[in-house]
Amino acid sequence: YFAAANVSFLAVTILICRWLQGKDKRMLPGVTVEHYHDIGKLLFGFNFFWSYIAFSQFMLIWYANIPEETEWYLERQEGGMAVVSIVLLLGHFAIPFLGLISRRAKRNLKYLTFWSVWLLVAHFVDMFYLFSPAQGGHGGEHAAGAIHFGPANILAFIGVAGAFFAAMAVALRGKKLMPIKDPRLIESLGFHNI
Repeated sequence: YFAAANVSFLAVTILICRWLQGKDKRMLPGVTVEHYHDIGKLLFGFNFFWSYIAFSQFMLIWYANIPEETEWYLERQEGGMAVVSIVLLLGHFAIPFLGLISRRAKRNLKYLTFWSVWLLVAHFVDMFYLFSPAQGGHGGEHAAGAIHFGPANILAFIGVAGAFFAAMAVALRGKKLMPIKDPRLIESLGFHNI
C-alpha cells in the first residue's frame, strides 16, 4: 500500500503541475522538462518497487503455504477476481514498465501525463483488488472470487478526490506556489539531468 500510495502521489503531482502550467504559464514558471523527468524517474522507480513488494508478498505466502495466509490470495484467484489479478499484473506493472523505461517517455510531457493517468487507474484497480473480496463475504451469491463493483465504489472515489481538491484549493488560495524564500531555489530552478 505504501508503494502504491507513492506511485499515486507522484502521478497526481505530475497532473497537478501540468494543469497549473496549462492554466497560467506564470503559476509554476521555473518547472521545466528537467523537473518532470526527475518526477518521471521516481514514478517509474516506485511503480517497480510496488511490483517487487507485491510479488515478494505473494511468493512468501505461497511458499509458506499457511492456510490462514493463503486464503487471502485464494479469494483473489477465483472467478472474476482472477481476471482482475491479471489486469493488475499487466496494467500496473508490465505495460507501464515498458512505457516508462525510456528517457524519452519521461521527458515528453504528453507521454508522462498519459502514464500518470494510466497508473492512477491502475491504482484504483489495485485498491479494488485489495478490498473488494472483503466486501462480499463468503458463500451464496457473494462467493469468493466474485466481483462486487457498484456505484458506491465510484462515488467513494469521486468523494475522496473531490474532498482532496477542495481542501487543496482552499489551502492554496492567495499563496505563492513557488517557495520564494528558499535559499536553494535558484539552484533547483537551474537543474539539469545528466
